[in-house]
Formats: sequence, structure tokens, C-alpha cells
Amino acid sequence: GGYTAHEIAAQAGGGLGVRSLIGHIGVARTFLDQAIAAGAGVRLGGLNVYTLTESSQTLFTRLGVSPDAGVVWMPKGSDFRVAASGGLPLRTSPIQFNCDPNNCAGYILPSNAIVPWDATLGAAWRFGPTPWNDKVAGDYRDERQLTVAFELSLIGAVDNGYGMEAF
Repeated sequence: GGYTAHEIAAQAGGGLGVRSLIGHIGVARTFLDQAIAAGAGVRLGGLNVYTLTESSQTLFTRLGVSPDAGVVWMPKGSDFRVAASGGLPLRTSPIQFNCDPNNCAGYILPSNAIVPWDATLGAAWRFGPTPWNDKVAGDYRDERQLTVAFELSLIGAVDNGYGMEAF
């Protein structure tokens, strides 16, 4: 999971605070003598937007859920792994307003909040005295090693979407 918090235009004596929390819950299983691990689950997301004035006002809070999945290939006797994962867009229910959405504490509020789809490809290579994808005696592999990893993430677009800085 991940948590982010941003303050936008705080130096002007006002501005917005934005907090988001995205968590993942899933199940996974290995196949083909533990050479492939596959999992599926859901990501749960929450977004809270509030003013940074002395009388801090919550403009809106939204929650949403979407599916995600991933797979890792770990061939026996090898020192490399390859992985792929992805998630569908996380859409929240329409935003409920406690004020005029065209002038809520001086802001025009959005109609909804969306986390776009994402896809990730990754690979890693381990340099060490024993093969990475083999079991070892004991709980830990007690040896010097170096792991080099690569990750490429693609994040989808949102139609007519704007970041929080658009406020």
C-alpha cells in the first residue's frame, strides 16, 4: 500500500491539502514446482481534500475499489525473475457536496475522482554464489549477493482529467 500527502499553494496563506491512501489485498499461489507465482486481488483507495486555512474545511472524501493482478516467473536453478502486474481504473462514487460545488471555499469541485489503470513489467538478476530460485537449508540465504532490478510502469490517461494542482 501507499500513503501520500501534499499541500498545494500553502505559502499563499491558504491552499489545499490532499491525502490519498491506496492499499492492496490479494491472494497468490505458486505453480509448476514454484516456478510461477500468480495472484489476484483488489486495490482500495481513499482521497481526502481539505483547505489549509485556520478553519480547515473538508471539501470532499471519496473511496473506491478496483481489481488488480500479477505474475512472477522464477525458473528453477536460475538467477533471474521476470514479473508483470496491472490494475484496472479505481473509480469512486460521485462526490457528495456539503457546499456549492461551483464555489466551495472558493474552489470548483470535481464531479468524481479516478486513479487510472496501471501496468508494470519488472525483472531482477541476482549475483551470488547459489542460484536464486532454489530453496536453501534454513530460513535465510546467508551469503553476500547483489541484486539488480528493472521496472517499467505505465499509467493510463483519464479523459478530461486534471491533477489536484488544477485547483
